[in-house]
Amino acid sequence: SIARYWLNRGVAGFHIAGTEQAVQLRKIASSYIGQRIVIGDLDASSAGHDRPQLLLDARLSKINQLTAANLRPAMEAIAATDNALLATDAPDTARSIVRLGDGQHDADIAKVLAMLLFANPASALLYYGQEIGLRPAKAEAGSGTEMPWGTAPPVSTGKPVHPAAGSVAAAEADPASLLNWYRRLSALHQSNPTLGSAAMTVLNHDDQNVLAWVRKPTAASYKNPPVVVICNLSAQPVHLSLKDDMQKLRLKGSFLRTVVRSDSGMGPMTLDSMTIPAYSVYIGELRY
Repeated sequence: SIARYWLNRGVAGFHIAGTEQAVQLRKIASSYIGQRIVIGDLDASSAGHDRPQLLLDARLSKINQLTAANLRPAMEAIAATDNALLATDAPDTARSIVRLGDGQHDADIAKVLAMLLFANPASALLYYGQEIGLRPAKAEAGSGTEMPWGTAPPVSTGKPVHPAAGSVAAAEADPASLLNWYRRLSALHQSNPTLGSAAMTVLNHDDQNVLAWVRKPTAASYKNPPVVVICNLSAQPVHLSLKDDMQKLRLKGSFLRTVVRSDSGMGPMTLDSMTIPAYSVYIGELRY
């Protein structure tokens, strides 16, 4: 009765801590028009049609240091998990932009975290305000009390209003904003079948603090090439070669054709030698 109460009011689904009610909830949710989702935790034991449609994988929300050595095992586990729903932020942890930011490159680091969510086969779960870099607000200077979510809008004075820095309106007007980056990656995840569903192999460049992985289609070809994702997790430019990595994976290619990148660089990158700017991310198709 509680489930029907909320479904009648338009909720998209439920997150349940256990799996004992998954069967009943899925049956109820499927009787409503539109897509309704039942989300369970990653350790859910149900199998087949009885299990929740998505399993919440919160391991990225528990990482407190932005290093390849910390993130690579998590990404390898994600690559091997079916029906995963990834989250970098959660109600019971500090926001990722605060937890993993350095106070100087926070917006760039937030773009790296967005790439972790959208450039793998899993689904992504955003914590409210994450897409605009929202931080915990203080009720008053020096206070540790957070303001209640949802504050009153300013009173209109009849004068022209310019978008406030950090507002959604300002972010929408800025092509390089975090909000537009999230939208761009979300659209790419939906439109690019390789990024949306292809197998994922995580590379080991921990010593350079680079997190990189390859998305290889089942029938890789010149017209359907593998996709390489590279994240520089350091405050300095990184020079690296991926030639040996591609050879070990038996993938043909000599350069990467850019699909999307967070910096202002242009042109392809050769596998022999490439430069990734500080806290930037790059997606390229493997070409030859």
